[in-house]
Amino acid sequence: MGKSHQQVSKFALEGRLLGFFDKKNKKAKQLGIATTEGIQTIDLSLSKKERASLSDALNRGDRIRVSGKRKLNLKTGKLKLKARQVLPASPAEICQQYTSASPCQLESETAPAPDKPVKILICQKSDCRKRGGKAVCQALEESLRESGLQDRVKIKATGCMSRCKLGPNVVVMPDKTRYTKFKPKEVPELIAKHL
Repeated sequence: MGKSHQQVSKFALEGRLLGFFDKKNKKAKQLGIATTEGIQTIDLSLSKKERASLSDALNRGDRIRVSGKRKLNLKTGKLKLKARQVLPASPAEICQQYTSASPCQLESETAPAPDKPVKILICQKSDCRKRGGKAVCQALEESLRESGLQDRVKIKATGCMSRCKLGPNVVVMPDKTRYTKFKPKEVPELIAKHL
């Protein structure tokens, strides 16, 4: 299939580990994760050694962060996720569960610097607007003005984020935290958490 029929982007998810599995030979080539958006099956794009250390270090029910590459087949609508990194949800857990220093270093390298500008992306395509995207945008602008944060945060209206039925969709950058079915009343919580 040509690349023109695929949309490739990065993803980052956080949730509870459901387990490692592979349908064919029962090796840890995939993982299941329960997120606020539902259950996801993610292919592991890791070496055998990395997969083995993950299955030893993590237990079912642990909170984890998964990041990697997301491929959307534009013809079929099929979404495929490939994990490049799987870590416990908090940096303290990372350092306790891994003996190697590299996962801790990776976490600190990928954590956003405090002086990076914050962008809040809000889908403004028709489905998200119908579900309240415009009201979310207005509530965010108002709340930022009241808090005096309008100079530190940029609100950007975007095109489709490919989760139309879960709209309105909001993404906070640079940490790529995604919110779905976001309501204007949740704006103060988002500001408190990220700003």
